[in-house]
Amino acid sequence: MKFKYLGFDMVSSGWDENTNDLLVRKCISLGAEFTIGDILEFDGLLSEETLNLMIDNAIEHGSEISASDILEFDGIVDEAEMDKLVGYAIDKKASFTADDIVGLDGSVSCEVLDKAAEESWQNFSEDDLLLLRDVIDEDVLERIEDRKWPSDKKQSDNRQKNKGTGLPGLAAGIGFVLNGREHDGSTSFRVGDHVRVKYRGQEGTVIDINGDLIMVSLSDGNHVDSYYAEQLERAF
Repeated sequence: MKFKYLGFDMVSSGWDENTNDLLVRKCISLGAEFTIGDILEFDGLLSEETLNLMIDNAIEHGSEISASDILEFDGIVDEAEMDKLVGYAIDKKASFTADDIVGLDGSVSCEVLDKAAEESWQNFSEDDLLLLRDVIDEDVLERIEDRKWPSDKKQSDNRQKNKGTGLPGLAAGIGFVLNGREHDGSTSFRVGDHVRVKYRGQEGTVIDINGDLIMVSLSDGNHVDSYYAEQLERAF
């Protein structure tokens, strides 16, 4: 790594950690601007404190950063610095995949991990959300689902409002057949079937079928939600 203020390659100099620390700190005092990529080249050559100063310098000067960059810092810096890097990446609108989130699990705080996942919600498929089910907070997972499938959320909210109003009985008179008999729609599920939500892994029981929407009472006893048939599978 060559600096504008020094005419040598310090990485290959072979000097000890203390000397390298002094040189890097001198470069910073003279106005050197580091990038995130620069810092990774100094792993094992500098003290952790000086590496942290370089991270601050890179952030201060707006260095580019990616999720893959951050993952390379795992084991090099502590959780607080990892949190700082992820927070900076979020501010820079860096994108995280489900694999990135899983890779960061245990290296950053739960709060920062949840924020990274929620900010990158558009990247996730149903399979990704299943992968993240035991990694991020359940409330965050539900918010991501609601943003990806808002029509499902709206239908679910409407069904919750109608619960207990006698509408299921009315529905039976206009084509919804309950108590284990198939409705007029195309789904092969029946009321009473034990099912699993594919992208969440949660299980529950079908309690109503409304057109293409299947209402499921989840096994945790706290949630009733509606899904399309392709989002469910039978749980045996």
